[in-house]
Amino acid sequence: MSHHHHHHSPHGHHHSHSRSPHRGPPVVICPPPVIGVPYPQPGYPPGPSYPAGPSYPPGPSYPSGPSYPTGPSYPPGASYPPGPSYPSCPSGPGYPSGGYRREFFIVSLLNNQVVDIQGGNARAGTHVIMYRKKSSPAKNQLWYLDPSGHLRSALNDMAFHSHGNGHDVTMQMASMDPRAQWRVEGDRIVNGTGECLDIKGNNNSEGAHLCSYHPNGQRNQQWRLDYV
Repeated sequence: MSHHHHHHSPHGHHHSHSRSPHRGPPVVICPPPVIGVPYPQPGYPPGPSYPAGPSYPPGPSYPSGPSYPTGPSYPPGASYPPGPSYPSCPSGPGYPSGGYRREFFIVSLLNNQVVDIQGGNARAGTHVIMYRKKSSPAKNQLWYLDPSGHLRSALNDMAFHSHGNGHDVTMQMASMDPRAQWRVEGDRIVNGTGECLDIKGNNNSEGAHLCSYHPNGQRNQQWRLDYV
């Protein structure tokens, strides 16, 4: 049986039975272990490389930690701007629209034309002119009274603004400025400084500018409200 087993190494066959001469076989057998040892060694370095892998997850976990505090920090920031914006809205159309806001044309008793924000331009500083009443109501020809009883535009919630006696009226943000606070008093429209809404130069043509002027009782200062 042993002869059959060792027939692979014929020169080592004779020595394998006698233990004393070790030198011959170890020389032949040693090289394979030496060759075998390098294989495990390359295998081990990949082993240490795995711990390096687990070290990456801890990395991402730190950023995600700080990201939670920053999340909650945004809502407090965003909540402040809405705060200030609410007071400014109610001061405008907020309250009237809560109820029923009645809109109307401002019609001249001079020529039956209506007060019109030039070109339908909603920006501050736009001039106010006389124009024929449009067949379908247009916001730049419609007005309403705010809770304080002051005239405001249905287009942009702005108010007439006086720039002095005889000067053109423009649209500006509503404010506590008496030059921007216009009331309907009988057939006159009067601001907080006592000036009247006046068709400049008694001009009867379409596109005539409006100004503020001392009350004089003439028809270019007389108006009526036509509700829509």
